[in-house]
Amino acid sequence: MFGFVNSDVMEKVDILKEYRKSDLGDHYQTVQGMIEYEVSMKSTNSKKKVSGARTLLRLHRALEFIADFLKAVQEAEEDEKLSGVCSKSYYRTLSKHHPWIIRKGVDVAVYTLPTRKQFIDRLKITDLSAAEKLLETTADLGMKIFFVVEKIYNDHGLHGLP
Repeated sequence: MFGFVNSDVMEKVDILKEYRKSDLGDHYQTVQGMIEYEVSMKSTNSKKKVSGARTLLRLHRALEFIADFLKAVQEAEEDEKLSGVCSKSYYRTLSKHHPWIIRKGVDVAVYTLPTRKQFIDRLKITDLSAAEKLLETTADLGMKIFFVVEKIYNDHGLHGLP
């Protein structure tokens, strides 16, 4: 499941990198600059080429899910299956943006997830308190970034991009 998520994220990051490398790259140095430029050019909802705003919106939504999930993993019991943890995080965050068929696919995919202990073991961090601190710090920073970008999208009314 995380392999699919990773490839989807990398695809979107590559789209944004291409904008940064283009002749218009100066407009894509910051999130605020990108949004203001695309709003002024009326290209946020372009049918010709996926906009940076739309691409970032998908990453923004994924960030909320990932931060929520990492926080939930940090708070979970050692032997708790992450399928339930992940499912709850998904339904709190990303599910509201997905059609029924995707939600059902996620329901099936999460059953492949290990327990919290197995997940932390896979992080290759032997000190449990260090792993928990890493999960907490990463989740907290992710949510701080999420709220900054959320405000930009709210200010420009861009949450409805297709």
